[in-house]
Amino acid sequence: MNRKVLLMSILALALFAWTGRGSDEQRFMFMDEIKPGMEGYGKTIIKGDEIRAFPIKVIGVIDNPGDLDDHIVVRASGDVIREAGGIAAGMSGSPIYINDKLIGALWGAATFDISNTPIALIRPIQTMLKLTDSIRAKAQDRASYNSYSQAPAHLGDISIDGTQKSVELVSVEPTAAERAAHPNTLYVRPVMTPVMVSGISGRAMEWFKNGLSERTLRAFASTLLNLKQDDFFREMERGFEERYNVKLIQSPVPFGSARAAYTTEGEKPIEEGSALSALLTYGDISLGAIGTVSYVDGPLFLAFGHPFLFDGDVEFFLADAKIIDTVESLEVPWKLGVPTKARGVVFEDRMQGIGGMAGIEPRHIDVEINVKNKDLGLNRKISYQIGYHENLVPFLLFASALQAMDESLNRIGPGTMKITYTIHGRKMPKTLTHDDVLASFADVAVGGPLRAAQTLFLLTRNEFSDPELDKVTIDIQLEREVHAMRVKSIKTDKDKYKPGDTVKYTVTVQPYRNKAQTIEGTLELPKDLDKRSSLTLRAFGGPKRSQQRSDDDSPEFESLDDLVSALEDASANDWVTVEFLGLDDNAGDTKDHKAKSENKKKEKSAGKITDRQHQDGWFVYGEKSLDLDIEEENNPPKDEEPATKPSEPGKKPEEQQPPPNKKCKFLFYC
Repeated sequence: MNRKVLLMSILALALFAWTGRGSDEQRFMFMDEIKPGMEGYGKTIIKGDEIRAFPIKVIGVIDNPGDLDDHIVVRASGDVIREAGGIAAGMSGSPIYINDKLIGALWGAATFDISNTPIALIRPIQTMLKLTDSIRAKAQDRASYNSYSQAPAHLGDISIDGTQKSVELVSVEPTAAERAAHPNTLYVRPVMTPVMVSGISGRAMEWFKNGLSERTLRAFASTLLNLKQDDFFREMERGFEERYNVKLIQSPVPFGSARAAYTTEGEKPIEEGSALSALLTYGDISLGAIGTVSYVDGPLFLAFGHPFLFDGDVEFFLADAKIIDTVESLEVPWKLGVPTKARGVVFEDRMQGIGGMAGIEPRHIDVEINVKNKDLGLNRKISYQIGYHENLVPFLLFASALQAMDESLNRIGPGTMKITYTIHGRKMPKTLTHDDVLASFADVAVGGPLRAAQTLFLLTRNEFSDPELDKVTIDIQLEREVHAMRVKSIKTDKDKYKPGDTVKYTVTVQPYRNKAQTIEGTLELPKDLDKRSSLTLRAFGGPKRSQQRSDDDSPEFESLDDLVSALEDASANDWVTVEFLGLDDNAGDTKDHKAKSENKKKEKSAGKITDRQHQDGWFVYGEKSLDLDIEEENNPPKDEEPATKPSEPGKKPEEQQPPPNKKCKFLFYC
């Protein structure tokens, strides 16, 4: 954002905060002044950039207790309404005036009203103005998230053409039978354009809209960290429509092409009645809705007259919008438009509408996804910005990465993926970078994006502090050949060992449709084996995963620093690990750094009990184990106290208490 523009916006902000609302009486008409029969006009755009006026006539006022549930009921008419086919979705926010004074914003319309004078609901301006102080404060000091209650369904009662009617707010159109059963009920709905998305299609769009099924998530569980998996699955099962109770549709017009066409135009001032977009994302993937500006005070604006996602304190992108045309429909006419140039921030998403400031850049995350198809020589790059919204970031990142994968592969099927993701945050202790290899015989595209999304989920939901993420980069290489190898067997140079001996091992791995290979290495038995007569040696590929793990066994971390280190150090799938079972090495996938430091002092007696070898570019899976016989040491000298005291005659030996349950600090090694 241009620093000069930002400075001017802040100066204007201070000026408007100082001057107050001395001209309210000249500029506004408040609800207690409005009577049935008064006439005025509204302003909106139904095509192009031309703001046009349409006549309105007040037919009633609904004054309920409280501030959020008052409404002015009007009939709209004129050429604009006729050409639009009625009150169109996207007209929400259209400013309404009486005697050239602003009375509020159009936000709702009667359902199935196909008359030439359809009924519309107006949000009183004094209700919307309550957002302005908060917007001004946030422009200087961004606030935290607050939630609030939903609106009541019953809006009030009103007399229309001599008939008393109950006004009910609905989100779903009532059936003919319901309308016939309640002839004296006026059903109204918000006239909001459905939330539109551009840049996501196919199954990425389907999953983003409706969520992933538990069956799909379980199928790819082996690619994920055993850390809060259940919480992550619940998050991914909820699609966008369920989360926000909105309708999500794919834009018939790509947003990207419209942005390229219109950003070269000179910047126009935001006007009451002009079109604007509230965007959650901006760039190659754009997600948001189009409405109408209701009120402008310098850089401050109010719009929509109803909530967007009803999220309270937010930081979305404010963008201009181009209305291509208004589409007539028997159900709900709607404006076909595209967002153009981003030019500010939406701070408030409340019952009364949305509001924010022009000239201020919202807090956001820059996302860049690069996919290279080695077989076809194709490269796909997706870059966009996400308005900082913790609940949306992991889910949207998964959908966009999957979109890039599917476009690059142009198929669904087997293959191998090498993925590197880098995550930076202003308040993170360091930049997190992780490399991994994934292979699949059925669908190679899903595992990597899901793993990256889980990492973002763990960071955005951490209990320590806000990492203030600001950049995520994902680099992926794909190829059709499946580079997978299975751990086939393990053997050692001897059958029996003594404490302190060196164990030479040979692991045989079977690459997919290739000759078997061997991996050799050594381990050292600790000198003190607690009189063990045997020990199990195990070899496995990738991170160790227990099928019985639950979220109750998740690792415990002391700080955001610990969590970031754990996520960065987590074992990848291109490693073969050989270890002695049941011996504490603290060399697992997630290092306990304090324990590791202490164990350095004991290395001489503990021996090397874990060995890991990198298999570059291979997805290693499978597990094999072998029991080793341990020969007992010589009996201790007579002058030494025996290891176990015999119990006194007539006295029962004390029962040995089991060790206390300690929280695990490893992602895979518990």
